[in-house]
Amino acid sequence: NLYYIDSYLDKEEFPKLIAQSRVLLIPSEWDNKPRIMDQAMLTNIPCVVNENLYAGTQMVNEAAGKLTNREQFVENALDVLNNLHLYTDIRKHYLQHFGPYNATQRLTDFLNSTFGWNYKNICPIHVADSFIPENMEQIPDLPHSLKDFNFPPIPTSDK
Repeated sequence: NLYYIDSYLDKEEFPKLIAQSRVLLIPSEWDNKPRIMDQAMLTNIPCVVNENLYAGTQMVNEAAGKLTNREQFVENALDVLNNLHLYTDIRKHYLQHFGPYNATQRLTDFLNSTFGWNYKNICPIHVADSFIPENMEQIPDLPHSLKDFNFPPIPTSDK
């Protein structure tokens, strides 16, 4: 079956549709990294993505699907469908390279370098535990909510 989604799906309906899917097709060039890509990859669904998509193309490689141009989109989508056995570790790839833990690690690195802080990762421990791949080092004890996290004051310039 082919589903064309042109409207909002509620949070109960959407996961059911993703679970029934074998491939996610994103022919758009205008969406700014569709969140649906994250959801598909976390459920081991390969993505066929327009290489001219504004953002998000860095997530798709040979382990997670195919980048393609408009002219070869259907051909590449059929190729992925005919070779689904090649796409078995999409979730693992996503969690090792993207996802909440890695995003907060990049944010932490930026904050540390900008403000001279020395945090390992500002990701709340209960969130990080859900997303850390098995082979990654355990993260340090952190507060269980960002609202409980006492950030150091941001330096101000004296003018």
